[in-house]
Order: sequence, then C-alpha cells, then structure tokens
Amino acid sequence: LLWPNSPAIHQLSVVFLIGTTICAAGLFTTSFLRLKEVRPDLHRIVITVGMIGLLQSVMSLFLSYAIMIRVGAGLAIFAAAIAMFSTMQEWFRSRRREVMMFIIAWTTVLIGFLLYSGQKFGLLPVNAFTEHAIEIGAVLEALLLALGLADRINSERKARIATQERMLEVQLKANQELDNKVRERTEELEIMNDQLHTTSVTDSLTQVKNRHYFDKKFPAEYRRAYREKSWISLLILDIDHFKQFNDNHGHQAGDEVLKVVASAIQDVVKRPSDAVSRYGGEEFTVLLPNTPKEGAYQVAERIREGIEKINIEWQEQELSVTLSIGLASCIPPYYQGETTLLKQADDFLYVAKDHGRNQVIYEDNDPTANETLSSTTGQQTE
Repeated sequence: LLWPNSPAIHQLSVVFLIGTTICAAGLFTTSFLRLKEVRPDLHRIVITVGMIGLLQSVMSLFLSYAIMIRVGAGLAIFAAAIAMFSTMQEWFRSRRREVMMFIIAWTTVLIGFLLYSGQKFGLLPVNAFTEHAIEIGAVLEALLLALGLADRINSERKARIATQERMLEVQLKANQELDNKVRERTEELEIMNDQLHTTSVTDSLTQVKNRHYFDKKFPAEYRRAYREKSWISLLILDIDHFKQFNDNHGHQAGDEVLKVVASAIQDVVKRPSDAVSRYGGEEFTVLLPNTPKEGAYQVAERIREGIEKINIEWQEQELSVTLSIGLASCIPPYYQGETTLLKQADDFLYVAKDHGRNQVIYEDNDPTANETLSSTTGQQTE
C-alpha cells in the first residue's frame, strides 16, 4: 500500500491513477505508432478514450470508490483493447519489430487489468498477485516498451544512416556526372579552340598554312636557330605567268592551280619541323629549320621538277605551270635578322624570274654575282 495508515487515500489514488494512466497511455500510443500521420481515424479514437480516462480521474474525486473502481477497471480494459487494436493495425501495415514489442507490452498490461478486474468483480480470488496485477503488468509493459523504443531509435538511426549513404551516393553520382559533363565540355572547347586555331592559321583555299602563321613561325624558328647556332633555310616560290594564266583560263582555273601546287609542295616537304605557307597571291614559302643551303637546294629542285611534270586537267584541257624559287640560307649571325634572310630569298626569287623563270636561284648559282664581278673587273681594267 502507498498509504497503509490511510486506506481511503490509497483507494482514491488507485482509482485516480487508473484514469491518468489511460490518458498517458493513449498519448504514448498515438506518438509511438504515429497514428496522427498514418491512421487519423484511430488517432481520434485513442485520444477520445484518453480524455475519458482523464474525466474518470476527475470523477473519482467526487464519487465513491466502489463505483469508480469498477468504472476504471472496465475503462482500462476497453482502453487496452483499443490500444491493442490500433497496434495490430499498424503491425499489419508496417511489420516493424518495435510494433510487435508494443503488442507484447500491451498484452501484459491487458492481462494485468483482466486479473485485477476479475477479483474486483468477484470472478477471481483476492490475493497479492491479483491485487497488484496492474502494477506487475505495468512494470513488464515499461520494460518491453523500453526495448521497443530502443529498437525504434536504432531502426531510425540505421534508416538515417542509410538515407545519408543514399544521399551521399546520389551526390557522388551527381558530382561524377558533373565532372564528366565538365570534362566533356572542356574537351569540346579544346577541340573547338584547336579547330579555331587551325582555321586561323590555315589558308582556306589551299589548306596549307597562311601568312599569319608564317609571320609568327619564321621569327621563332630564326631565333631558335640563332640560339642553337644551326642552319635555317627559306624558300620563296612563285607560279610563273600566273596573272596571264588567270586571264586566259579564268580565276577558277587559277584556284585549281593553286591547290595543285600547294599539294605538290606538301608531297615533298614532310618533316614535322618544316612549314609550307601561302605567302600571298601565287607566292608560297617553305621554311626548313636545321637545313643547310645544299639540302634546301635539293628540296627546292624536287619541288620545281615535280610541278613542271604535273598536267592539270581543266575543262577538257591539260594545263601546266612552272615555279621560280628563291632560296636563302644561313646560320643566324644575330638574334633578329630574319628580315634580312627573307629579303635575300625574295631577291633571289626575282633574279630567277628575270633570268628565264622555272629555276632555283641561291647564292651559289646567282648569275647576277658573275655579272657584278665582270662589271667590276672591266672597270678596273679601264
């Protein structure tokens, strides 16, 4: 007994606590099973029973113990049955372990209420076990609910971890997809930049390098040759009588000749370090790093002879052209002397044109050198 010297207070407390326990149990049941979210109809029923239990506690303060203990016992059985029904509904829906623990817990307390009610209604003998059946059932219920709550907390923790892992996996996948897209986009941009660069340094008609490329490449190669004290050679090639050819056969035929000549030059000049460029109009340049004048002369002759042998078919006609080539070579004596080498090659080109065309002129076969020497000798004789 809670108050052994005050039986009236003890009886009042038992009846009062039955109602408050029903109310608290109803609130716990709705919270534990999440009835408000998953079963709103059961939520309303359980809350109503809990409020009736609270009303029973208030009425126990004014009505006799004999009446209220029977009301409380009956209400407790009804509340336990409602809780059991709600729990079974949730079990069939979710099959969660903590729900099964809740069912077992309510079974123990329901048995306790049945035993206690049975002795109050005279169906069972009055003894220590039946008198304290509710307390025993409540203790067992508390233990089982604690286990169920712990299992629920553990399940929710595992669920959170699983959710976090899924989110992390999704995030990693999204990052990977983003990285792949960025990489693909970067590769596309690099390809586009390469294409743009290639377009910017390529002659659209002949598909060899253009003047812009030559103006950057030539000084760079010249200065590298200066640093390495190596040979560098430059050819300037001009198609003979090209203006007359255009006048006679048309500009479309002239364009075809330019393409054929460019292709023929590239067939000879194949080293990666060499560069073929369209310098302007019918003029081309061939840059030959690490090539002395003797080797450059052989390359120039192969180009000239190859062009001379080509027959170009155009509108049921066979056309042919020749090249005049100026060649200049040196081991650069100073850092920024590329313009001097360019002028030498250009001067030799005009010598080739002035002395019959279709030939390669460089310092070793320059006819103007002999003319200059003869002129000087004659003046000395006079």
